[in-house]
Amino acid sequence: MKPNNNDYTSELPVDTSGSDSLNIDYKRVMYRALRYWYWIVLSLCVAFVVAYLHNRYATRIYPVNASVIVKEADDISGAELIYNNPLLNPKRNYLNETYILKSFPLLQKVVEDLNFDVAFYRKGNILTTESYDELPVDVVPIREKSSGSASFYFHISDKNSFELLPSTEAPGKSFRFNFGDTVSIAGFTGIFYLKIPAQFSSMPSDPIVFTYTPSFDVARRYAGTVKAEWAEEGAGVLNLAIAGSNRQKGVDFLAGLISRYQKYDLDKKNQTAERTVEFIDSQ
Repeated sequence: MKPNNNDYTSELPVDTSGSDSLNIDYKRVMYRALRYWYWIVLSLCVAFVVAYLHNRYATRIYPVNASVIVKEADDISGAELIYNNPLLNPKRNYLNETYILKSFPLLQKVVEDLNFDVAFYRKGNILTTESYDELPVDVVPIREKSSGSASFYFHISDKNSFELLPSTEAPGKSFRFNFGDTVSIAGFTGIFYLKIPAQFSSMPSDPIVFTYTPSFDVARRYAGTVKAEWAEEGAGVLNLAIAGSNRQKGVDFLAGLISRYQKYDLDKKNQTAERTVEFIDSQ
């Protein structure tokens, strides 16, 4: 006799709650949580410790923004009234300004103007941070006599002298110099000045590391971090932005960049004026 499929189907249980529903036994979950409570407490403690260490020792990044107005020359030279000579045309191509602001020669001049190729760092047990404009010491590098990057441990002995220990030398082999004298050591040449002699005792207790990096290498790093873009299409305002671990250093860099850019623009206008005079004289 052939079995009837309907008989088997009728005996199967029917899920009336819906296939997409999910039943959770909250008592069982609570029981397991109480049973393994020490793992939960340990996980929370580890999470809090990791969060604290991250907030305590992570390098904070500060964004700095500035704007500069790019103004086209309003006055028309006498030579332009006579001839339309492209060499004397004072009009500028605005698309070039963003590239000029990020060009290596301009950025290198800014780095050298601000002495950003030299830096002091406080070496802690875990974190090393830059001491920008915090120490009573100024350094003026003699770049044409410095051969490359250098790093030293720096220590002020008294108000007249200081010590340098090259990081490549054996411990304890330090060299003493006087403030105001020309220092030449391990490929670096420069002059150290004590800003206020009475404040030399305010040096931090952490070890201080002095570094020198060629200005071209520093400018190359800034070229990858500084941003220059127009405020909007057709506007004559350039927005500058930079982000770094020291807010004041970023402010000083953008101020130096704008100052150097204005000087570049003024020099360019002066060259145009000189060519105009020469052109009129020749005609």
